[in-house]
Amino acid sequence: MRELLPFTLLVVAGSASLSSCTRGRDAAEVGGPSVDATQVSPQPTPFVANAGQWSDDVHYRVRVTEGEISFANQAFTISGPDRRPGAAQCAGAAVRFALVGAAPAGMRAELRLPGVHNYFLGGDQSRWRTQVPLYARLRYSAPWPGIDVVCYLVDGHLEYDLEVAPGADLGRAVFAVDGVRRLGIAADGALELETAIGTLRQSPPRTFTVDADGQRRPIEAECVLLGGNTFGFTVPGWSGDEPLLLDPGLTWGTFLGGAVNLDFVRGVHVDSAGVTTVAGNTGASDFPTTPGAWDTTYNSADCYISRLDPALSGAQQLVYSTFVGGRLSELFHALAVSSTGVVTAVGHTFSDDYPRTHPWNPQPAGDLVVTRIDPSLSGAAQLVFSRMFGGLGGETAQCVALAGVGQTVIGGYTDSSDLPVTANALQSLFNGNGTSGGTDGLIAVLDATGNVTYASFLGGTGADQIRRLWVDHGGLVHAVGESSSVAFPTTPNAFDPTYNGAGDAFLVRVDLTLQPNHQLLYSTYLGGSRPDSAASIAVDSAGVVTLAGYTESSNFPTSPGALDSTLGFNRDAFVARLDPSRVGAQQLLYSTYLGGGGHDTGGFVAVDPAGVMTVAGATGSADFPTTPGAF
Repeated sequence: MRELLPFTLLVVAGSASLSSCTRGRDAAEVGGPSVDATQVSPQPTPFVANAGQWSDDVHYRVRVTEGEISFANQAFTISGPDRRPGAAQCAGAAVRFALVGAAPAGMRAELRLPGVHNYFLGGDQSRWRTQVPLYARLRYSAPWPGIDVVCYLVDGHLEYDLEVAPGADLGRAVFAVDGVRRLGIAADGALELETAIGTLRQSPPRTFTVDADGQRRPIEAECVLLGGNTFGFTVPGWSGDEPLLLDPGLTWGTFLGGAVNLDFVRGVHVDSAGVTTVAGNTGASDFPTTPGAWDTTYNSADCYISRLDPALSGAQQLVYSTFVGGRLSELFHALAVSSTGVVTAVGHTFSDDYPRTHPWNPQPAGDLVVTRIDPSLSGAAQLVFSRMFGGLGGETAQCVALAGVGQTVIGGYTDSSDLPVTANALQSLFNGNGTSGGTDGLIAVLDATGNVTYASFLGGTGADQIRRLWVDHGGLVHAVGESSSVAFPTTPNAFDPTYNGAGDAFLVRVDLTLQPNHQLLYSTYLGGSRPDSAASIAVDSAGVVTLAGYTESSNFPTSPGALDSTLGFNRDAFVARLDPSRVGAQQLLYSTYLGGGGHDTGGFVAVDPAGVMTVAGATGSADFPTTPGAF
């Protein structure tokens, strides 16, 4: 059990630190400039009793991820900022859950927490309140006969249980929602609520019967819509002879950005504890940063690295956030995170003062950047290394993977014939001096201090670029992308060694530890007579490669039994699986179009241990294939 620490919240008047949008209602209700001046937050977040500091209709309040929840006799209300397009900057909104037909409930707080809150609001000392108690849980006692509602927080979000006594009528437990624009049931049984404060999601109720010894036995339950923005629950297998416990929960996502609508997420990593690291770029000078971060000052069209912990509450979820940039513009395109939380982000910059730890000669066309930050360190030490890399032309790093001890593998493209390749390069000469923009793919490896230990071109005489990388457990590098080169380097064991026209997807497998003429283990085109591109890759333990991307080719290779063997109107997503250990056409284990009558693109793919492929992307097709009950 987590130890609870005593704390005190002090609310004082007269501070000038409050922004134009009041943080919380304590100050706003007074009508003056009162603010929360100091706070040492406990775990769990406390339910605070109303000792006269709020209006009489509120009995308790609690802060949550997106605002606060107020609890009254027969209802609770979630309040937060109005997220609808066009809403005023400081506008608020609310969603009210009413217990329909409930008796005036005996509401009581449970699990007293250490510490108190003190409220010194405004100049009227008669309104000051001290020693206000704090609790971990609230109970509505028998709002419906034989049924209690117990409220608490998990990961900063509201959970409420229905404790149902034997013989009680579960059909009496009905909730009505005010402030909702749409109420629906998702395919997984979750309740979806579209509201002005965002989309709330009430997960399907985990439900148990409880025997005489207190042992729980899982039982199936459903949330059901009852009309008129009301919902309830049904448990078909419950006989009514044993106590019943239903445990739904409300969750929602979060915004991350500033006041200007110029914030983009380009890379995401989620660790085993659910901590999420994102990297991208922002045009907002007020993009949120954290105290002590490497750079909290906005420069111009900067990159950022941010880390969020959903196990915390409210603003505490943003555990780290920093700008990275110079006086012009830059973009991060991807990131990788080590097991210790060190972040490596890659992209490109046009800023001659981009932060760097390695020498660099300014290039007018912009260079790729590789920046490694350790948020666990302090001050300038957070910047483990940062460097620019390129030639007289321009280059971009589009993907990154970690390998070995602190090694970084990056992929992208360049139009610099003078890119400083290394002596051990697979391809030391620039070939992209022909048609379609004349770019070559590039692969580079950096050591733990940011020194380039490997750099190579990869391409033919057309336009080639690497879109995604995968480094397997044996250290082999897999890369996918697109090529318009007739002479893109392929291998004798390729699935398709011949360029098909107008741009093909490609897959390469290389061993960078070998001599240059032995590094290319496998390389193949994948496509048809129109443009094709691979944007994502996953490799399983047997070396089978799954690719996703888009195709405009009506003759893109598909496999027998494919979900869809026919191209839509113009552009479809595709998903394909290749086994390079097989021979010829047998390598194509599975391949399908995925799309409708518009433009569809596969952007990301993941494969579980059972071989189930999950693809995410974008569609412009009203007839994109969906499944019954889909969100």
